[in-house]
Amino acid sequence: MGLFSKFLGDLNRQIANNLTNEVIKKTEHQTNTSSHAQTEDAWSSQEESSKKTGPSGFSWRPDMPEEENQYSYDGNYIDYFMNIYRSEFPEYRISCTPSGNMQYALMVFSQNDRTALIVELLSKSSSVKKWRNNCRKSGIPYLRYYHNVDGWWNTRSYVITRTRSALSV
Repeated sequence: MGLFSKFLGDLNRQIANNLTNEVIKKTEHQTNTSSHAQTEDAWSSQEESSKKTGPSGFSWRPDMPEEENQYSYDGNYIDYFMNIYRSEFPEYRISCTPSGNMQYALMVFSQNDRTALIVELLSKSSSVKKWRNNCRKSGIPYLRYYHNVDGWWNTRSYVITRTRSALSV
């Protein structure tokens, strides 16, 4: 590996570590603010409307699908995603940084000393956009999943398909 490649790998790790800490602090702060309740009410209204009128989709439907999903999995949502990622994408080193209150997690896929993908697992009340914007600017693929939206199951096939597409494999 050349000096420039090593520098970029070190830079990617440093950026990822700095951004992880910033996003977790901001997300934890937002979770504890009073706007949290207002956002919850707004999401609940939208979800109820969608459930009554919207058709089922790839990972959304009013009733739990038979396919494994984050709610039928025997563990928390972070364990669910890590289990899928470790079994389906073993060629990547995957680090996970959960927030202290488990409302947020950041997963970084690395391969050959480069960041290949950033995945955010967020609460539906989160409005954090820093990772998405930084990834766009840096040219790093980015995915976001919400872990607590009623009727949105994050089925195994949905998570694998989106991740495979983002990794272009």
